[in-house]
Amino acid sequence: MNLEALNTAFAWAAIIAAVLTTISTVGLWWTGSILDHRKQQEISNLRSSLSKLQPRTLTTAQRQKLISELSGREKSKVGFSTKMLDGEAKHFAEQLAEVLKGVGWTVVEPMNSTLLDDFDGKINIVFSNAKDAPVDVKLAKTAEALCQILSNAEIPCKMGPVREGSLSGQFEVGAIFLLIGSRPSIQ
Repeated sequence: MNLEALNTAFAWAAIIAAVLTTISTVGLWWTGSILDHRKQQEISNLRSSLSKLQPRTLTTAQRQKLISELSGREKSKVGFSTKMLDGEAKHFAEQLAEVLKGVGWTVVEPMNSTLLDDFDGKINIVFSNAKDAPVDVKLAKTAEALCQILSNAEIPCKMGPVREGSLSGQFEVGAIFLLIGSRPSIQ
């Protein structure tokens, strides 16, 4: 093999190496950006899942919204029943009770912790009439207004009956009760 042929072979090798380097660089950049996007998406999903594991707490904005909407409204007695053996639900109920006391509602003590049901992460509101008495329309309207105010503050709420046997204890007649189950599970 002569020296000119060897020089030509090296020239072609340099061109091929440059082309392969360019292809490799572009390929690394392209696949790297796809992998980075996937990692960012996974991090976002993990953060979202983690936030669902955090205990429910009233944010400053929720407190302010509740205080604003509850101030100047009809006051009532309000009691709480939380999921049995669920400290997170009880802590959330205590925060709500603090806000309601602060705007002049009477909070029934002690807090009942005998609830067996959950309500898909919503607060279930019921009210207590005297046995065999007609529905107290004023109390019913106050309960509905409270549920709407909680919903306006982005605290999921519903009005609804309680399953037979899912709750025990004495419930004060003429009071609204907020039934707070466990926080919603991660979907």
